[in-house]
Amino acid sequence: METNLSKNLRFLRGLKGFTQSELGEELGMTRASIDAYEAGRAVPPYAKLKFLADYFESSVEALTETDMEDSYAEEIERNGLDDLSMLPIFAVQQEPSNLKKDNLAKGIPLISAYQFEQYLNDGFRSISDDLITISLPGLSEEDHLAFESSNDFPLPKSVLIGKRIKDVSRLVDNKCYLVVSPTQGILYRRAYNQIKLRGVLVLTPEINGLDTFDLELSQIKEVWEVVAYISYEMPQQKPSLENAKELAKKLQQELDRLV
Repeated sequence: METNLSKNLRFLRGLKGFTQSELGEELGMTRASIDAYEAGRAVPPYAKLKFLADYFESSVEALTETDMEDSYAEEIERNGLDDLSMLPIFAVQQEPSNLKKDNLAKGIPLISAYQFEQYLNDGFRSISDDLITISLPGLSEEDHLAFESSNDFPLPKSVLIGKRIKDVSRLVDNKCYLVVSPTQGILYRRAYNQIKLRGVLVLTPEINGLDTFDLELSQIKEVWEVVAYISYEMPQQKPSLENAKELAKKLQQELDRLV
């Protein structure tokens, strides 16, 4: 029996581009369980329901009592954007009251893509004299480092500003980080913390075509929380489905009139 929960789970899985098997693998559940929840044949216990809500960055109430697909379509219709969180802006997680003149950084070192290999092999000191710096409000150069984005960041031609995470075991699930690994490079990934259970981070990409994989603690050199980014490229707007239907209807009416 179809419910809001079953519809929402199908919709949210579709947004991520996962099959039932892939989602089950990501969540540590079986494909049969995912299928039963999406078909309305079973309802997960509250603890698992809360886990699903957290994974999809939602609430249990929204997951079970609203029609997320309709809400999503209405939001796109109003704004004309596929992902409202990915606007090309300077975005910094800082309270406006802290953005004062005396809180401007003198210079945050910026590591360019061509310097990644040397940074991975020889460390920051080996390139520190060759780095340019950028100044941003509310951020201290003592705590932050900037990285040129790679092709795994949703907005190309961007600069990501990271704050060093000293204790990797305290990473927050379902949050994006820059993970520095001598074996894998510098990665922008959504992380799921399995360090205490299995000694790994589960890293999932934000770009289609890249793989989800486990990264062992021994392969992690640094982790940086992305607290701000600067984008130099506008995202491509995607057409509204309703507008496309209306245009097709008008074209058909015009063809009928001409015939």
